[in-house]
Amino acid sequence: MEEGSTLGYRYRESTPAVEITAKIDPAAHADPTVSTVLRARADEAIDNFKTAMVEPLSVEGDGATRPMTLEVDWVTKFESPYLLSAMANIYEDTGGAHPNAAYDSVLFDRTATPAQVINLIDLFADPLTVEDIRADLCARLLAAKIARTGDDLTFGEPTECPAPEAHAFVLVAGGAAGKAGALQFLFSPYEFGAWAEGTYEITVPASVFAKGLAPRFQEAFGL
Repeated sequence: MEEGSTLGYRYRESTPAVEITAKIDPAAHADPTVSTVLRARADEAIDNFKTAMVEPLSVEGDGATRPMTLEVDWVTKFESPYLLSAMANIYEDTGGAHPNAAYDSVLFDRTATPAQVINLIDLFADPLTVEDIRADLCARLLAAKIARTGDDLTFGEPTECPAPEAHAFVLVAGGAAGKAGALQFLFSPYEFGAWAEGTYEITVPASVFAKGLAPRFQEAFGL
């Protein structure tokens, strides 16, 4: 079942064996270009989920069954006349020891008509700015791991600093209304530790990368 309205986009597929939902919030759904891209990403997640399913039902310890479950929830994290940043929280239960969580993200350049999907590196006039982001992100991630687990290891080995362009990220609002103030990078369970560590959401302030921003995006960050 599909629904589209001022409440956003909703998709639901429910059987005794499978429970699938996908949502796009009203802000993203209101822009046809953005909504089309996010619906395609949701459809891809659904197709991958169905392809990966092996057993039609998973079995609880008491013999009861629970449906295989997928939830894809797209939300707008930041929007301005220049940029729109959207993130998906993805929940998946395929009958294993525990459910899994994941992220997806898309950044749209609204200075183009229609809006265009862009990558992290497209924000910058100087590509080397991504290396500044990586250094700051690495330090903050290691500090977060130490605070959470007592060390900065990943599965007993030294943690390899993440490449920012290879991970989901969103823009974070700054102090000025309608302006972005940071990038936040999103790491799913298992990317940098055991499932029990959970997710990591690491914020890199604009002061780290502001000097390298492309001119057309400087206003989006209040520069």
